[in-house]
Amino acid sequence: MSESPNARASSAPDISDLTVDDTAEDFRVNSNRRNPKRGHNDEFTHTFEDFTTRIMTSLNEWKTDFGKKISQINTTLKNLNENTQEMKTEVISIRKELSVLKETVCKLESRQTEAERDITSLKNSMQHHSDEYDDIAKKLEIQSKEIKDLYQLKKELDEVKVQNRQLRTDINASEQRDRLLNIEIVGIPELENENLNEIMSKIGNYTEIDMTSDDILQVNRVTAKFKVHGRPRNIVVKLRNRQLKDNIISQARKRRLSTKDLNIQGSVIPIYINEHLTPYNKNLLKKTKEIAKIKEYQYVWTKNCRIHVRKAVTIPAMFISDEEDLRKIV
Repeated sequence: MSESPNARASSAPDISDLTVDDTAEDFRVNSNRRNPKRGHNDEFTHTFEDFTTRIMTSLNEWKTDFGKKISQINTTLKNLNENTQEMKTEVISIRKELSVLKETVCKLESRQTEAERDITSLKNSMQHHSDEYDDIAKKLEIQSKEIKDLYQLKKELDEVKVQNRQLRTDINASEQRDRLLNIEIVGIPELENENLNEIMSKIGNYTEIDMTSDDILQVNRVTAKFKVHGRPRNIVVKLRNRQLKDNIISQARKRRLSTKDLNIQGSVIPIYINEHLTPYNKNLLKKTKEIAKIKEYQYVWTKNCRIHVRKAVTIPAMFISDEEDLRKIV
């Protein structure tokens, strides 16, 4: 049974499914069928088969390369898909980070605004303090000048104090020299029509001191600067010489003179005879006694109208001429 032409001429629908051997076989069959009378042309057939073989080899190589490239493309696409997915994930992460960054930037901007306000406030405060500092500096400059003036005034005042002290000392010394021959009698009551010269004569007789009216240069009562009610005024007597003055004072202290000894009627009142000191020296003597008592000094006395103080018999005496000397009593 012979095959139909269509059946013999049929070909594979997919060239990729053909092989080199299949194609050569079909070519030989078809060649024999088309040229039954020609016979075999071996050389042509061989050449054609070789060409066909090369064509099919090239096609197979192209197919293989194409398959590889398709596989590479698929791999590349897969990698691209993976990379795209990673990029999407990265983009999402970047968006989140960007959102956080935006929030951070907003917070930073808010803080920057607050910082700018604080800086502005600080600048204003610094300016205020700077103005205050300038005012203080000006005041200090003025005060510095005033202090310098005060120092100058203090220096001048100290000089004036020194001069005043010296002047007071000189005046006091001058007044005390005028009183160097004077004695002051304290405690004799004042009587009407009293004779002060007669009282001095009685004092001389009681103390056994030879004294005439010529030895008494002046005698009178003096009013105290601060008069005490009920207390008689003191009697001040100016004598002829210092020896007579010292003898009267010494004997009166030894005999503890009183109004009874002078035959003065009334209550017995002690009579004190002292050197006639200036008001300044009287006050200085009072302060000397007070401090000496506190510091346990045993002796305070006056001689030739000068104040002396001694802590004990074996210790030298100190001379007190003014209040600055009171610091010596320690």
